[in-house]
Amino acid sequence: MPEFDAEVGVVGVGTVGSMAMMELTRRGSSVLGFERYWSVPHDQSAYGGESRLYRSIPFLELGPGDVRITSDSHAAWRQLESATGHQLLVECGGLVIEPAGSPAIERLLGLVSAGAIRAEVLSHEEMRARYPQFVLYPEDRIVFDPRGGWLRSELAVAAAARLAIARGARILTNTEVTGWNSDRTGVTVRTAAGAEYRVRTLVVSPGGWATELLPGLRADAQRVVMAWYTPRTAQDAALFGPDRFPSFTRTHRGEFSFGGPTLEGTMVKVAGAYSEIWGNSDKADQLERTVRPADLAPGRAHLPHILRGLDPAPARTGVWIDSTSQDDTAFVGHWKDDERVVVATSFSGYGFKISPVIGRIVADLATSGTTPYDISHLSPGRFDRPV
Repeated sequence: MPEFDAEVGVVGVGTVGSMAMMELTRRGSSVLGFERYWSVPHDQSAYGGESRLYRSIPFLELGPGDVRITSDSHAAWRQLESATGHQLLVECGGLVIEPAGSPAIERLLGLVSAGAIRAEVLSHEEMRARYPQFVLYPEDRIVFDPRGGWLRSELAVAAAARLAIARGARILTNTEVTGWNSDRTGVTVRTAAGAEYRVRTLVVSPGGWATELLPGLRADAQRVVMAWYTPRTAQDAALFGPDRFPSFTRTHRGEFSFGGPTLEGTMVKVAGAYSEIWGNSDKADQLERTVRPADLAPGRAHLPHILRGLDPAPARTGVWIDSTSQDDTAFVGHWKDDERVVVATSFSGYGFKISPVIGRIVADLATSGTTPYDISHLSPGRFDRPV
């Protein structure tokens, strides 16, 4: 057996793993991917469910470096489209609707005022003229991202992984990684089948399985229930296609929701944040994959208060597993100060839109140990720092 099976190993060829492999192979690195399921893509990971919301402005991302990361993501997605020939980003615009005074909206308004982001503040009158589908309240403040929209998530993962393979990468499917040993010259990766592989550096991007592979990580695997709703009438349907209806995130009376049009324009996809009902665990495989009536109840009750013209009984539902950190901020960096092991996980629902840039950051860390992006707020060891 050769001393090294590849220069870089990637555990979890999902959202970040596929983008990191694509970037690493572009730079000339030999890459070996480990995927626990049968193919890339598949329907068990957080990127499932047809699409993911895209914003080019920071909202859930609150760190000092997030303005640059989110802004750079737009060009990164267009570059991936150019390299693969796939249309991945559908720009139908993106809305952030929050009550006045919330830290998130005040931060966005400040960035708009300072000219730090490309976005527009909309009045209620402008919203009613442009987007009458939304129910508005006096306290609502609105920021519009003209480059926002939706991403074809499963197709994007497939496109990135196939591009990496075309450049020489290998992906071992049905291969569950159970651990690794790092030493002075490299990393030995162990699998459930008893095989071992040797790489110079290792990238660990396991999504919902993060806590099982990274003991002590301050995160949980979480069920995310998504639902698709049909317009009530043909007149309503005309307002919900990608040409008339933007993606959105909003908070109303403490309830957070996000959604947007389906890509073929027949339904509207809406989800929320109901982890106390949906459930979480430190072991992803213990989470229920079946949608229960209780999972849908809060979303069905909330929907008429934020959108007009939709039947609150969903036509389609699904469960996907994500990883959420204790402070709702991702972990990106070297694991326990080991320069041979890079982790990128627990993006807490906001990672897909910025994944091509995160892939570049991971490639930076795996090949040179540093990155020009400010990721100090993403440090995997931030909970270990003295207060």
